[in-house]
Amino acid sequence: MKKITVLIFACTMFVLANAQTINADESKVEFKIAAMGLASVKGEIGGMQGSVFFDKNNLNTSSFDVTINPKTINTQNDKRDKHLQEEDFFDVDNYLTIHFKSTSILKNNDGYLAKGKLTILDTTKEIDLPFRVTQNKEKMVFYGEIEINRFDYNLASEEYKSSFMVGETATVKITCVVQ
Repeated sequence: MKKITVLIFACTMFVLANAQTINADESKVEFKIAAMGLASVKGEIGGMQGSVFFDKNNLNTSSFDVTINPKTINTQNDKRDKHLQEEDFFDVDNYLTIHFKSTSILKNNDGYLAKGKLTILDTTKEIDLPFRVTQNKEKMVFYGEIEINRFDYNLASEEYKSSFMVGETATVKITCVVQ
């Protein structure tokens, strides 16, 4: 019994020692979506937190479990930001986070691919998130980019069914800095 307890303790300490801490000040999610058919709206969402375990030599033990806070949405327009926080978009009073949890991480020709589940509002979808990594002595930076269809997650799907006022898909760029 003592050997099992020591083994469990050692495994736990190994996992904790290899956890990478997200630098919330440097990490962000940027988005761009068409608006009124002529222009696009750019913005960012911060408050990134969670756990990152990444070992390029052992992807089977690597994982992401990360959230962002939609209350931090910033499009450089206070009125629009408040509207995006309301019930017809991100409903920040009822949904405090946007969540991604990986199920596997694979190496590919362009870098890596995180397969996982993205939850926005009350909808969870399987997604593939391609990303690349840079690293120096102090930090590791993950860069990813995906397209998200707002109708898949019921974001303003009733009030803005047409894609003229608000585009159907958003380009989402992720920068996650860990130390």
